[in-house]
Amino acid sequence: MVDVASQHAEHYAANGCDELRTQAIGACGIACSVCRLYSYGVCNGCQSGNLSTPEQVSRSTCPILRCAAAKSVPFCNRDCLEYPCLFFKQGVPVCTRYSEHEPESFEAMDPSAWTRVGLRVAGDGLTPHLEGPPAQLYIFCLGPFRVFRNGKKITEAEWGRQKGATHKIKAMLAYLVASVPQGARKDELFDILWPDKSDRDGADGCFHTTLHYLRQALEPDLRRGEESQFVVCRDGYYQINPALGYWVDAIAFEIHYRQAQRAEEQGKRELAARQYKLAEALYQGDYMAGIEARYTERYDADWCQWRRFRLKSTAVNILLKLADYHEQEGQDRLSLHYARKALLQENCCEEAHSFVMRALHRAGRRSDLVRQYRLLERLLRQREDRVPSPEVTRLYKELTFFPTRAARPALP
Repeated sequence: MVDVASQHAEHYAANGCDELRTQAIGACGIACSVCRLYSYGVCNGCQSGNLSTPEQVSRSTCPILRCAAAKSVPFCNRDCLEYPCLFFKQGVPVCTRYSEHEPESFEAMDPSAWTRVGLRVAGDGLTPHLEGPPAQLYIFCLGPFRVFRNGKKITEAEWGRQKGATHKIKAMLAYLVASVPQGARKDELFDILWPDKSDRDGADGCFHTTLHYLRQALEPDLRRGEESQFVVCRDGYYQINPALGYWVDAIAFEIHYRQAQRAEEQGKRELAARQYKLAEALYQGDYMAGIEARYTERYDADWCQWRRFRLKSTAVNILLKLADYHEQEGQDRLSLHYARKALLQENCCEEAHSFVMRALHRAGRRSDLVRQYRLLERLLRQREDRVPSPEVTRLYKELTFFPTRAARPALP
């Protein structure tokens, strides 16, 4: 691990910034000592962009550091001429969302409030590449489908320049994203975008028109006949050009999940929890939820449906892992928070209901515990026509029969 504070002290001393010598400040411009994400151990801190080595940048989980390093500026919010860009207008990466989604008060955990929280685009910027150039395309496909080109969001007007079929253009890019790294053949894209078009010559014309508008959305200055830098064709496969660097939230989500699993296998619980939290911050909704259902929800749309199910199951598992971690750490607020977030994804999850019941029991809230179990009974009866499992029923009886011996501090 880089000694961030020492490097900052040397840098500031050399530049006459005495007042900042002892402060570790990241490329985002935030002092680590006052950053909640840093104090929780989710972020290890970084250094100013122009001091970072290529290796540090390529392994960083922060898009602001990568952007600052690419522009060779120390701090984005002081030195970048484009500040405030959309990253900052919509929140500092992960930090703001992390703060909002782990409230201090029990009342703030009302599920209806969570659905009203504005999810921040910049809060999800983590690199999926351990090596390679800084990303020039940031593609969000967990929840609303959004694409950022060199830090600027592609607007609805830019998709097709109000001439092409916007939904089809986005669907083409979505399928290319799902086909990373190999890419997709033309006939695969035909089957997804024009399944009912029997005239292959006509479909071929539609294909090239759609591809042209997609390339123009990603490269507004691209002229007809020029070779695209972002969407290329290699050996019959259309793909997003990996040589330029791109970032996909679903890829980053799975990478952090795998890193968390490895850390857990090695007995590194804190590191695992950190990686789980970074993954959890990325999950803003179902995979490709922003793409029209006619391209993703057909009976033969295997490219989307199975991965959507798998990613959602993974997201629920991550929330349960975090609920368990905080329960073992004696942090009932956070354990309860993550368990209830899991219930927002899957309200019949018996494991999540169990975490909630145990937290309520430790807080001495027996009536709320009983209501939680009755809610589980009702949900299982309505959705799955069954009763709670014997294990959960046994837990409920034990919790309601035995009083809390040494209750933890009461939840507000």
